[in-house]
Amino acid sequence: MRTARSRAALVTLALMAVSACGDGNGVPESGPATTGASIPATVDDTSGGCDDRSAIGPDSYEHRHAHTGVEQAYFVVVPETYEPGTPADLYIVVPGGSGSAEGALMGWGPNLVGVQALVVFPELGNPASRTVPMMRALIGDVADTYCVDRSRVYATGSSASAGLTSRLMADASDVIAAFAPGIGRFPTVGLEPIRPVPLIAWSGDVDRAQVELSVAEWAAENGCTAEPTVSDLGSGVAHHHYEGCAASTEYYYFAGMGHQVPNHDCSATGPQYCAEYEEFDFWQDVGSFFDAHPLPVM
Repeated sequence: MRTARSRAALVTLALMAVSACGDGNGVPESGPATTGASIPATVDDTSGGCDDRSAIGPDSYEHRHAHTGVEQAYFVVVPETYEPGTPADLYIVVPGGSGSAEGALMGWGPNLVGVQALVVFPELGNPASRTVPMMRALIGDVADTYCVDRSRVYATGSSASAGLTSRLMADASDVIAAFAPGIGRFPTVGLEPIRPVPLIAWSGDVDRAQVELSVAEWAAENGCTAEPTVSDLGSGVAHHHYEGCAASTEYYYFAGMGHQVPNHDCSATGPQYCAEYEEFDFWQDVGSFFDAHPLPVM
């Protein structure tokens, strides 16, 4: 089932919700946060039968799918650049807080202007939906409707959703190419990744200790040198780049920033959710990292 909402309505809803959906840490409760056919364990093509996809215009669409008897709703934001016959990148935003897909859409939506990928917000309010098999089924369901480049599926999860993101890094990296966890601890102990996993993470002061620890642990898993190279980008932004890694491992620290997401322009969301920096914009810089790390053919 699919219902469309106009972009104007979405932006209005997002602006109304930014102040109403806090989790007590300065972030909306779910912000940075069909019978679905499971996608194969290896990815050997990027088309996925895109010629069979019907014309879908730029908008936001709500869908439902089911996996092992558990139903899940999700939203898909289709960019202006989407063409049904051309495989598109797919970004999965794993909701934090209560796991609300609509809350995540309202928190992230205003800053999606210019993003040229399909962006998916899955509902995770039901704990039974917070599983790796469910997320695999979600990707398959999206690819049943939209033209998805199977080598360019990515995931970001922040705050309370960083933990699920780390499970995906370990157990779904055969179908998700790279990850961007942030402002929350993502456990690495006991995880056995399928392959070396590209990672870009971020935090401000509030979450610095736990995120830096998580990144260091993941860097060790990727065979990186013990200490990263740190570059001062200005305005308190420090880029940590690990060397010698089996997969790229990067971390950005924003001095003075709270439990927030860094963007060039926060006028659409306000400071509760967003922190303005000239040196970094989440979707531009994370998008560039994603673009540089497609899924290797396995």
